[in-house]
Amino acid sequence: MDNKPLRALIVDDEPLAVELLDAIFADVEGVETVARCAGGEAALDEIVRGEIDITFIDVQMPSINGFELIRRIQGEFMPLVVFVSAFSKYAADAFNVQAVDYVLKPVSEDRLRVAVQKARILRESGFDPGALKSNMLSALEDAAGRIASDMTDAVRRDDQEIGGSFAYTDRGRTYFVPQADIDWVEAAGDYVLLHENGRPHMVRRTMKQVEARLDPKQFARVHRSTIVNVSRIRELQSEGRGDAIAILSDGSKVRVSRSHRPALDAMQR
Repeated sequence: MDNKPLRALIVDDEPLAVELLDAIFADVEGVETVARCAGGEAALDEIVRGEIDITFIDVQMPSINGFELIRRIQGEFMPLVVFVSAFSKYAADAFNVQAVDYVLKPVSEDRLRVAVQKARILRESGFDPGALKSNMLSALEDAAGRIASDMTDAVRRDDQEIGGSFAYTDRGRTYFVPQADIDWVEAAGDYVLLHENGRPHMVRRTMKQVEARLDPKQFARVHRSTIVNVSRIRELQSEGRGDAIAILSDGSKVRVSRSHRPALDAMQR
């Protein structure tokens, strides 16, 4: 019996999801996290180094979705694959392409133990995922195309604003946040955080995309990583070189850069 732990790669564009899997694997025997990636391109680079035994991949990711990532891996580097997703509807596709397992979010330690045990049994049996690659291409292309279409539809739903609300989709559900209730917006890596009455909403969009959908008469870009609801500004504290600190009605403090200060001043007149 091979007692060496499986060298695992975690691929997920949600930082919290990566942290959770990493923390769980620290307590699961038979697997060791050796790399973590937020997207498909970086994952491909890791895999071609030839040091990955198993990869845990999110299904819906920007740029390259989980099935498209598998399609792009050369057969000789193909690791064992476990899909980890918030959506159950792609499970049949996963097993059609010989995935070891399909784990639904939110994940649990017990469920991941089962997936790791399945993978270890397959490795000990001599299973070679790369040998089947040529027979899976059609199924991979079909699944990758369907997921890309679903993600595009989700973006279109997000763009359908209702009654002055900011719409966004998360885990298959569309939420509507009244723009009047948004205090401020901040960049957070590949996401933005909408702060609504002290409650943050994590949205998979760029600051530029979010800014384009907010009311320009109500919201101002005050920093490259911050947008504020001007009506929420309680006080401006000037700093050196033309910069300032905006104190919002909820007590939040955000920096106002000197390059954005004139536009903000004009809106407050």
